[in-house]
Amino acid sequence: MKARSTKTSKEIKYITKACKITDFTFKQALKELKKNKFKTEKELALFLEKTIRKQNANLAFRAIVASAKNSAEVHHKPSGKLKKGFLMIDLGAKYKNYCCDMTRTIYLGTPTKTEEALYNKVLETQKIAIKKLKKNSNLSEIETFARKKLGKYAFKHKLGHGVGKRLHEAPNFNKDKVQNNQIFAIEPAIYIPKKFGIRIEDIVLFDKRPILLTKSPKKLIKI
Repeated sequence: MKARSTKTSKEIKYITKACKITDFTFKQALKELKKNKFKTEKELALFLEKTIRKQNANLAFRAIVASAKNSAEVHHKPSGKLKKGFLMIDLGAKYKNYCCDMTRTIYLGTPTKTEEALYNKVLETQKIAIKKLKKNSNLSEIETFARKKLGKYAFKHKLGHGVGKRLHEAPNFNKDKVQNNQIFAIEPAIYIPKKFGIRIEDIVLFDKRPILLTKSPKKLIKI
């Protein structure tokens, strides 16, 4: 695991391509959502997976699509109907055996002011956490910051994880420090049981500074 903490230029190239495929797939899904094409979580998940495969890539994992109260589950298995409220979409392509892992949370309908404020709080937390990535900074301290900022409904999983040939690999957010040529997912979230969840996840390359490899829009999308 430790040997994969930093990436070669070829590995960075492959992961960057996996991220581009993932971004494209999400963009296509948004177009179809706006046409009201999908009725269930499973229909949307199958579309995501099919679109990834059409681009000469494999799945890094089975897509997670979680609507309304289902979004409060960290790893919900697509099953129910798409309902008004937050819609969490967690997807990732695998290109040349290298993974991407991205999550976007959009809204079906019109959010309340409270819902939109909570979404913006998660987004702001992610943006600040990414800015805090500096060489030799402690990943555990950045995670502690994110948890405190989000309060009692903060994520129970890790703030992030290394990404490469495996979806979860070094660096470790419990003990490691930031180094050049590391690639990791940053995924702050809040989960309010039986109501909804909001997770925003991006793949970040650290090369003297943090560089976003996933580029899908993060301002709250309302459909």
